Parts: sequence; structure tokens; C-alpha cells
Amino acid sequence: MANANDPQSAGGGKLLIGSVVAAIAAVVMVNLYVAAARERAEQETITIYRLKAPVDAGSELNREDLEERQVPAAYADIFESYVVKNEKSGLQGVNTFAGSRFARDVPGRTFLRLQHFESGVDDLVGRTPPAGREWKSVRVDKNVMPPSLRPGDEVNLRMVFGGQPYTVMEKVKVVSVGRLNLFNRDQWDRGAGNASTIEVEVTPQEARDLLLVQGRAPGGFEVTVRAAGDTRLVDIPQGGVNPRLLDRVQSG
Repeated sequence: MANANDPQSAGGGKLLIGSVVAAIAAVVMVNLYVAAARERAEQETITIYRLKAPVDAGSELNREDLEERQVPAAYADIFESYVVKNEKSGLQGVNTFAGSRFARDVPGRTFLRLQHFESGVDDLVGRTPPAGREWKSVRVDKNVMPPSLRPGDEVNLRMVFGGQPYTVMEKVKVVSVGRLNLFNRDQWDRGAGNASTIEVEVTPQEARDLLLVQGRAPGGFEVTVRAAGDTRLVDIPQGGVNPRLLDRVQSG
């Protein structure tokens, strides 16, 4: 049994107490740091703009016509379609539009948004494909998605089925890539993000065939971008969805 008057035992006790106190102090410091970081994040803001008065289509953007409003930086993703002051936020900065002309009439006290400067940048609502065509959404393998892919490109779709690679379709027109589409070109330089779907223009029969084949590609199709002006159909000369793949899928 340790002697309470033993100097060595007493020293060990003090060392233990010191370690406990240090551990508690470390936890307190970490909590204080986290709280301070959270408070800083809550205090950071993004500046957006509001028009002081109505503007007419064709009018030039004038900074004197704008008033600033601050919104929490934590909600930056909500303001992706707004014109902002803080270019470092990754959103569209107001300097991008210096000297730009409004594409439409905008009421006063309206917050400045990207579509005010581009005609036809509304979402695809109300847009329709050409006669005899459909826009079909397909899953793609986002891990091998070409970062340069943009709406309007022509692509080949590929997949592996039964351990064998297949070209699913060739020379397919892309209508949208994630959040990017043919009608919001002003946003294309920001990239499509982590897109897992694209929309392609196909015939009704091709849309039905893609639906059948897509069920056998849980990871999504692989996309390769074709060279501009390349009209060759190498793997599927007759076009459409690969008939050999369809036969295999339908036969189980």
C-alpha cells in the first residue's frame, strides 16, 4: 500500500491531477474555438443588389441605380441566380455586368438577377423539343463525366453489360447537363457541378429503348464527347440504340 507521505507517490498524484486539468482546458479551448468559428460564419455576408427604380429593356446597367443589401453567406447557394458584390463567393459578381443592357423591363425594388441581362435564360419550362423528338433524362457516371461537356454537344453513350463493353448510342445531342441547359448560357462558365444526369434529344422509340437499357446500368452511362462536325456512326451504322445490346438485355 502506498504511503501518503511518500514524496514519489505524492508527485504522481500531482502529475495525474495536472493531466486531467490540461485535458479539461483543451476541451474548453476547442469548444471556444468552434463557437467563435460558428459566430464568424454567421456574421459573414454576401452583398446583393436591388434596383432603386424601374428600368426598361435596353437600358444600361448603372451602379448608381442600385442599392446594396446583405444576406448571410451561409445561404450562398440560394443566391446562385442573383448578381452579387462578393466575387470571391463564387457567384456572379456585379462587375461582370458592368455596361450590360437589360434584356427585359424590370420593376423597381427588384433584386438583380442573371436573367435580367439575357433573353431566353429562363428554365426549360414552356420549352418543347422539335416535332417527332423527345428530351430524355439519362443517368451518367459522374466519376468519369467529361468536365468540358456542355449543352449542345454531341456525345456517345457507353456501358458494360455482362462483362462486355457496349456503345449504347452514337451522335446524341445533349440538351442539358445537370443544372446547365441550352437556355442559360450565361451560367455555363460556372460548370455543371457534380452532375449525375444529362438530358438528350432522341426519337420516341429511342426513348423507350433507353429506358429499357438504363435499368441494366445502375452506375449510369459513360459519356464521351464527339469532335465537332464528326458525322460517322462507327459502332451503330443504322443509328438508334444498339440492337445487339437490346437483344441481350431483353433475353435476360
